Amino acid sequence: RNAELRAAHQKVAYYRGIQLINAGAMKEAQELFKESQSFAVSDQLLALAHYWTAEALYRQKEYNKAIDSYRRFRESPGAAGTSEFILAVYDQAYAHYRLKEWETAAALFRSFNESYDLEDGVHSDARIRAADCYFMQSRYRVASAHYQEASEKNSREADYALFQLANCLGLLGDDQEKIDVLMKLKNTHPDSRYLAEAAYERANTLLKLDRSEEALLDFSNFRQAHPEHPLVRMALLNEGLAFRNTGALENAVQRLREVVERYPATQEATEAISFARLVYSDLGQIDRYIDWVESIDFANVQEAKLDSTLYSSA
Repeated sequence: RNAELRAAHQKVAYYRGIQLINAGAMKEAQELFKESQSFAVSDQLLALAHYWTAEALYRQKEYNKAIDSYRRFRESPGAAGTSEFILAVYDQAYAHYRLKEWETAAALFRSFNESYDLEDGVHSDARIRAADCYFMQSRYRVASAHYQEASEKNSREADYALFQLANCLGLLGDDQEKIDVLMKLKNTHPDSRYLAEAAYERANTLLKLDRSEEALLDFSNFRQAHPEHPLVRMALLNEGLAFRNTGALENAVQRLREVVERYPATQEATEAISFARLVYSDLGQIDRYIDWVESIDFANVQEAKLDSTLYSSA
């Protein structure tokens, strides 16, 4: 009779804890799981109480404590027969991920994927998060392989995987491949939230490859499609560089002055003023440059005059 009562108490406390988890009352849920564990009749419920304690801790951002509870759950005799047994590896991986423990998180995400048979959202998420962990460790070749696989699985984040694959390729010096992947992102995911950044990166990479005419077209298309994007100012600045590369010096001046006028007192405006010295020097119009700088409230006029003198005497 006493054993039956203890089993009932264990079960009632456990399921009440689950209700409180669903209601968002994490600390209260933890107390009930602790109470459930004090009536250790069912090994399975005892193990699950550890699991849901870990979940409550995770949701309160107590990641180190959550990791300990996930481990206790998986080490419990009643854990292996539960559906949460494999899922706990994924959950623990995320706890390490939140702590920026990239190497441990990556290993756990991969371990989860090797043991989890369903090709669902959880599986694809684990694959991409493992890639993110490698990316954060600057292991771009390994990360690119995982992003590539994720993009081919047509997961919910396939567009993100393509964007990150392109970033990896750029960091590895595979610039043409980067451009190709960014074009694939545009063509296969026309509604992606990464389209703006992808368009800018494509133009920027063309500029890096000294394909200035193509870069100018892409920068222009980017600005027209995303006129309010924060990267527009950088696009204008880079157009100034691209126009100089093509010998269109007056167009370069126009773009650089536009950056200063539209985005005064920003880092981009300061860079535009500095780079404009080169363009005006190319034009042989240093006096015109000084007159312009003197009209800018936030510009360092004395520095501009000194630098311009150096350019003139060079």
